[in-house]
Amino acid sequence: MARHGIVMTTNASIISSSVSISNFIIIIIIIIIIIIIIIIIIIIIIITITITITIIIIIIIIIIIIIIIIINIIIMIINVI
Repeated sequence: MARHGIVMTTNASIISSSVSISNFIIIIIIIIIIIIIIIIIIIIIIITITITITIIIIIIIIIIIIIIIIINIIIMIINVI
């Protein structure tokens, strides 16, 4: 009878340890998913920031080119006059 009790407790401890291991695996999977989501969000933010920065730089370059063209036209008009 005592032996049977020992076997029961070892089986119960094995079952509980396997349950805790599966819970641990589930927690690890959840953590990995959260980390992946955070990385994706960071990548999206970086991409949008770089896109906006390049658009701003392109707009600034276009404005500078337009200003240079206008200044050249004004200089040509002044020279003609």
